[in-house]
Amino acid sequence: MASRTLLKVTFSVAGGPAKLATGREGQSLIALVSAGPRGITSLETFKAGWAVRLGAYIFDLKKMGVPIVTTREPHDGGNHGRYSLSGPVTILSISGGDAIQQPLKAVA
Repeated sequence: MASRTLLKVTFSVAGGPAKLATGREGQSLIALVSAGPRGITSLETFKAGWAVRLGAYIFDLKKMGVPIVTTREPHDGGNHGRYSLSGPVTILSISGGDAIQQPLKAVA
């Protein structure tokens, strides 16, 4: 069985210093940037087969200074959170894992 390397995502917030998100936090950041203003939900990432604990990954990204807003959306039986970027984030590099290798930029 081949071992996978840890996903590493280097990014900046509003043109600030480079920061590093690894593993699922890095994957969540890529998903947020790729989704743009539409954002992402736990159900969407769970169905994609990777983010069982999206709320925890979002919490960690917020601690790193990533500007993320949570919008509550009602549905039968309650509501859920939709996470989206509320400020500019630029992904500078991606390495490891099964990630794409092109720079991504989101401007909110």
